[in-house]
Amino acid sequence: MEKIKNSLGFGGELAGFFEHIKTNPKLVYPDTEEGRSTCLRETSRILDAIYRKLGNSFGRLPKAPLVVRRVEVFRENSVGLAFYQRPTTDGSRPGVYYVNLSRMDILKTFQLEALAYHEGVPGHHMQIAIASELTVVRNHK
Repeated sequence: MEKIKNSLGFGGELAGFFEHIKTNPKLVYPDTEEGRSTCLRETSRILDAIYRKLGNSFGRLPKAPLVVRRVEVFRENSVGLAFYQRPTTDGSRPGVYYVNLSRMDILKTFQLEALAYHEGVPGHHMQIAIASELTVVRNHK
């Protein structure tokens, strides 16, 4: 963390750097519908970019698509920052990476990639969708 702090030109103690990260308005999307839309578009862009590179490192990719959605307002207060919902085995519903946008001050711009990789690809979507597809193949033989 000291190296990161120094590389960003922050000239204080590590504790001050952490406080700076928590409170710097430049590190969050605006708490507006436009800010939320921008966050979702950026998340989709990140996933599209990594999808294009996955074939270089993985021999099998999920057949089911992955979409990014905002957590519905009615359940924003009862769920975490992000989560994944598996696709249906028949392909009628894609895998869904949900992002909770109720408190934009919590979701930092620099977290988007790590969350997308964890919840989407090469994370839960690859693991769960492929496992589900393999199970369907085994059950139909």
